[in-house]
Amino acid sequence: MPGYLRTTLLVGTLDSVGSKNTIFYQSGEQETSMTQTIDSLINESLIVYSIDNRSMHIRSHIRFTESAVNACIIQIHNEVTANNIFLKSLLTFMKPKFESAEQANYQNLKTLIESKEVEE
Repeated sequence: MPGYLRTTLLVGTLDSVGSKNTIFYQSGEQETSMTQTIDSLINESLIVYSIDNRSMHIRSHIRFTESAVNACIIQIHNEVTANNIFLKSLLTFMKPKFESAEQANYQNLKTLIESKEVEE
């Protein structure tokens, strides 16, 4: 995530269902944060989490499906809800920006994963 600074555990056990984290990141000149709650976690095949900040609520479902040896397909479904009427009216216009940013984040993840050696 561009501008990522740190994550602080608020509730629960790190990376487990029900855990809540505050994720801090740099947005322009300002440090800002959002709260992430892990809603579901099934082995290494599915993670569902919610992110809340002052402006919106995002619920993400990310499914990992094995496609070949040392390869997988990532399927992502996001539900975005704005917290005020002004942002609700802009969400339609913001969709391409969200999709572009998300695609860039997953491309960066892919590059990072592929740069690591695979242990067999």
